[in-house]
Amino acid sequence: SKTVMVVTPAAHAPQSEESMAQDIAGHVREINTSLEKHARIGAVIVSREEWQIANGFLTTTLKLKRDKVEERFGMRAERLAREAAEQGRVIVVFVD
Repeated sequence: SKTVMVVTPAAHAPQSEESMAQDIAGHVREINTSLEKHARIGAVIVSREEWQIANGFLTTTLKLKRDKVEERFGMRAERLAREAAEQGRVIVVFVD
């Protein structure tokens, strides 16, 4: 199984999703060369929804609520981790 990273892009990311996915995958492949095998990132979930206090992703002190991220993306992350391990490649997906 691989590690799955969940991110949200800057509010006005200048790139198309396809271009962003290629850039993210390239950076992850580069990062993975310096990580031990068990810590390598297999997939990245890019949330189109901005993380805010109002939608419950951030606390009032702007800290990430990990339980909310797990609740929202956990099952998809598990599937992507298996898929990335089976395919031997970095997978980048965009979700609403």
